[in-house]
Amino acid sequence: MDDLSKQLNDCNTGCVIGDKCINHLMYADDLVVFSPSSAGFQQLLAVCSDYGAGNDIQYNSKKSVVLICRTKEDKSLKFPDFKLAGNNLEVSDKVKYLGHFITDDMKDDDDIYRQCCKIYAQANILARKFSMCSDAVKISLFKAYCTPLYTAHLWVNYKKGSMKRIQVAYNDAMRILLKRPRWCSANDIFVSTRVNTLQAVVRNLMYKCICRINASVNGIIMGLSNIRLSTVRYQSEIWRHWHICLFLAK
Repeated sequence: MDDLSKQLNDCNTGCVIGDKCINHLMYADDLVVFSPSSAGFQQLLAVCSDYGAGNDIQYNSKKSVVLICRTKEDKSLKFPDFKLAGNNLEVSDKVKYLGHFITDDMKDDDDIYRQCCKIYAQANILARKFSMCSDAVKISLFKAYCTPLYTAHLWVNYKKGSMKRIQVAYNDAMRILLKRPRWCSANDIFVSTRVNTLQAVVRNLMYKCICRINASVNGIIMGLSNIRLSTVRYQSEIWRHWHICLFLAK
């Protein structure tokens, strides 16, 4: 796949960050191409189609979708059909990439709901399989299976009700596992068991992510850390959200 990556890099289209033009991401067998224009996006799809034809690779157009990130003003705009290997691609309002839901309005409510469902599922499975275990074992299981909130530090744009919903799910999971009644104070349980609350878990994920960004040697991330581009990083929506949660939280 390195040859395809090189051909995509040679295209004069993509999203520019500093002096870098970025138009695709590859992770294992997942490939994402992106462009700020429909013409540029179709050009990238054409490169993929030609590469597939020349290397006997067949793309599954049913598993490939297009996501168009729109503002409210863009909702009425019409876009052309996008083709991959001669097949039209479906335009979706939501895609799941590496386990994280991305929507065309760039809101995180759907991904928060995904995590809510996962928390309840994990709690019920643990409560059923380990009902005879001691509380100490159940607490260890809760930490291992319910506190790793995948990509929670990336949640920025969401309704207050969505965060309230996952707060309830997180608290209920602990009650379910320890067989506590619904009216029992969740904060008292977390304090007595020395388990982090949901807010503490999310803030910890944010801090660790910032540390990884600061220590990263990735060219894209280092480009965002460049002094000339500091406004791109520190005035971004996600960075402002992190700053509020970590440094301004009361």
